[in-house]
Amino acid sequence: SAAARAPNAHAIAPPPGALHDDAAARLDPGPAGEALRSTFAIAAGHELEAFGIWTAGIVRTAIASSTGLRRDEAATDAFMKVVCRDRAGRSGFASATAATAAAMDAELIARRAAGKVGGAAVADLEPGEYPVVLTGPPPRTSSWPAERRRTSTSSSPACRAGST
Repeated sequence: SAAARAPNAHAIAPPPGALHDDAAARLDPGPAGEALRSTFAIAAGHELEAFGIWTAGIVRTAIASSTGLRRDEAATDAFMKVVCRDRAGRSGFASATAATAAAMDAELIARRAAGKVGGAAVADLEPGEYPVVLTGPPPRTSSWPAERRRTSTSSSPACRAGST
């Protein structure tokens, strides 16, 4: 076949099943609920409210070319974003993506978001130039490009919760 003659014809994706997680593919809301429960507990322990989103799903991709190449695969992913906020309105954000639901560390994400809230006093600023501190993106835990990681078939937005 033409696909067999094409150099690296099958090097376009990892081996079948390498990025498939049955737990993420089931779209069970239980793991998301547990992740959010621990997130809210961590936020409450820091006297913060927390909100965010957990998504998990399966993406099926098919590729075909005029040379005869045919390939399809299914991959799963999970994504969690947490924002923690204090009574003064200061907030901290953290997120992570993983190919499997089990690889998602909700407590680490929540602690990272809570740690970014900061404790400095809120001040009214006069117009002018001020230094801004930006943090880098979270470490990638998925081998998929960003546009693929954000595509999922199920999402459960987390309602605002917390002790404030």
